[in-house]
Amino acid sequence: MPNIQASSHAGDRYIHYLPWVCIAVPVLVVIFDLLVILLNPGFSPLDKTISEFVLRNYGWIERTGLSLMGTALLVLGIVWFWYLGGKTDRMFHFAGLVLVPLGLCFLIIAIFKVDGSKLEHTLH
Repeated sequence: MPNIQASSHAGDRYIHYLPWVCIAVPVLVVIFDLLVILLNPGFSPLDKTISEFVLRNYGWIERTGLSLMGTALLVLGIVWFWYLGGKTDRMFHFAGLVLVPLGLCFLIIAIFKVDGSKLEHTLH
């Protein structure tokens, strides 16, 4: 394992919490998904995709989960690229370059609402 030296930046103390945040966010997203499934009686996640929840009454819960996931991926990508890329392995640069656009895509999907009434009823 490479040795990562702490730098003198004031924000570096928060980087140590990043792994815990990256563990907590997917757990929260699963909890949000289970909550939305319980709030929509008759919905079978085995028959339909869970992404349809964004178009339903409790879509804000699903969008919140997407926002959390997008933010976590974006922050993780930035930290890997800027903080760890030069101190450890160059693959952190590449991983950061992959995670930043992925996080931005999650955020774009979560932020921009879609009017479900104008879509066809068969989404997938």
